[in-house]
Amino acid sequence: MPFGWTIPRSLGRTLGVRAFGVGTLAFALWACVPSSPPPSLPFAPHSAETNQFIQDFDDLFFRIESGQRLHHFTRFDGPVTVRTATELPPQSQADLTDLLARLRGEAGIDIRQTDAPSAQLHVVTVPAAHIEFAAPGAACFIIPGVSTWDGFLRARAANDISWVGRTDRTLVAIFLPQTAPPQEIRDCLHEEIAQALGPLNDVDRLPQTVFNDNNVHSVLTDFDMLMLRAAYDPALASGMARAQVLSALPDVLARLAPRPTRHRAGPAQTGGVDLDETGWSLVQQGRAMVREDPALATAFFETAVGLMAGDPALALPRAHALHGLAWLSFDRGDFEDALALTDEALAVALPAQDAALAAELHLIQWSAFAALHNTAAADHAAHLARASAQYAYGSTARVLDWQKALPHLH
Repeated sequence: MPFGWTIPRSLGRTLGVRAFGVGTLAFALWACVPSSPPPSLPFAPHSAETNQFIQDFDDLFFRIESGQRLHHFTRFDGPVTVRTATELPPQSQADLTDLLARLRGEAGIDIRQTDAPSAQLHVVTVPAAHIEFAAPGAACFIIPGVSTWDGFLRARAANDISWVGRTDRTLVAIFLPQTAPPQEIRDCLHEEIAQALGPLNDVDRLPQTVFNDNNVHSVLTDFDMLMLRAAYDPALASGMARAQVLSALPDVLARLAPRPTRHRAGPAQTGGVDLDETGWSLVQQGRAMVREDPALATAFFETAVGLMAGDPALALPRAHALHGLAWLSFDRGDFEDALALTDEALAVALPAQDAALAAELHLIQWSAFAALHNTAAADHAAHLARASAQYAYGSTARVLDWQKALPHLH
């Protein structure tokens, strides 16, 4: 594509109980969930991890999604201000406030919200039809050098919306749909503001990031924050040539992450097998087989769980596999096993703020507790399920699908 739009994780997310034939919901009420990122797991300097990090930085910052190579490094130099050109809903404004606080605290970026028209980042909501017309299939996107929708249309007519050839960043517009569920807006804010600040590319081989298209992570991870922190290190500046930046990165990383690593930047490899791609593929195959062959689906999910065990970078995709096993356990009447699996998956999904996954896990709990005649626990899970639908879809109506489709909930 000629400019830096991306499809946020929420739009491409296909996980859901819909895959198992009973309707899809997502988790919400993030106000009730601590907004804490996973613990930071830093890289070791002057090691294989450093070399991998440099390769990842190169792929993220010096290419765009069309595959074109960028020859100069760009970022915002100096404090960054963010203006919401149109008022956001209260929940989305709270999500933006939390995001900017994380960028200050974890990425070390001096970024704040302002009402001033001179802001560097402009968050602009427009009708969803406008976004579909300009970027078919995308839920939101960013454009350099403009601050309004009309400015974008003029720049597009003048063929001046590409990142190629730019040597600095001074102004970027982030276009979001006017009417979208809070979760979708949150996911857009995370990925698009991060790309406006830093990486312009998506790299599918990276497992623990929003900067790929596997639709697992929807909020910025510790890996993403370290990438941004490195990009805004004083040793780097807009206009630097690619070779200059890459040669400076080892010292930058040594300052930022001096402790031994427990974090993997690139795909885990065992005997030439990419654990990220293989594990996620097994999850998808398991979903596809749930109705046709539950035993085979169970085998796919169990293999994925075992394959991805012990790697923090694969904890979230592994939680999706646990979700599949939990549903199958419930479906065959093993309610206690279903509850144990949902507990294990929720321990990952909640800190990762994976709204859809957490919702589906709570919904399995709701039905399992009802089957076990634990009314208080079932009521609590039902409350979380209804609240989640409101956050993810702007409505609680889809909860009725569960009440109609699942036993024990009537």
